[in-house]
Amino acid sequence: MPTIEANGETLSYTRSGDGPVIVLLHGVGANADLWAESVAPLAGDHTLLAFDLRGHGGSSANGDFTISAMAQDITGALAALGIDRFHLVGASLGAEVAIQVAASAGDAVASLTVCGVGLVPDQALEDEVYGIQEAVHYLADEDFAEQIGEALLIPDAPQASIDGLSGGITTLGKRHYLAALKAMVVSDLSDVAPQVMAQALVLHGALEELVPLEQAKALADTMADAALQEIADAGHIAYLDNPQAFGAALAAFLQTRRG
Repeated sequence: MPTIEANGETLSYTRSGDGPVIVLLHGVGANADLWAESVAPLAGDHTLLAFDLRGHGGSSANGDFTISAMAQDITGALAALGIDRFHLVGASLGAEVAIQVAASAGDAVASLTVCGVGLVPDQALEDEVYGIQEAVHYLADEDFAEQIGEALLIPDAPQASIDGLSGGITTLGKRHYLAALKAMVVSDLSDVAPQVMAQALVLHGALEELVPLEQAKALADTMADAALQEIADAGHIAYLDNPQAFGAALAAFLQTRRG
């Protein structure tokens, strides 16, 4: 997997296809490879550029896990790769990073699509994450990745998604997993979201338990030009729970967006 130096980190990434660039940013514990199935419909006429966020996959973790730092990683990497116009797609932690990038990158962002994210921290999310943190502390190293991976996805998620997420969490490790999780939970997007000028789509899993629908709607309402759409048979990580439905929604949005 190729790497790029940016913001004091070495970021690994995958790149395939030819056409308008779609930048893909995964959630906590995942990695660049796990986007493959959900974005398959776009592979024929787009350049798919998926990054491992800092500490994930093959990327380094020299600095702290904060949303702003990870956003600077991505903007730096895109500049180093000579990419000055792109669509942004992010899930969960990656959604928060994508929103931060979109707010700062201005006209470089052709569109923004996010899932598993709300406007401000919610008590339900904080309670759920606290439970995950407690479980991580008490689970044996060889058990925590598999159990956390299964807990974050719906029961009917594809086995490949469960295995891929569990493997990504294993690579990330307990310490970095908890640090990334904390960064996601404390992030308040109420000041950043209004700065997003790109046309946006907020996707919300119908079975989502971590981010209430009201918070997803508040996020969409706060951005300049955003729509909210539900993904059936999907929870917090919609692109892994229901890759086909997520991919179809993303493809339809990119086909009909202005510009």
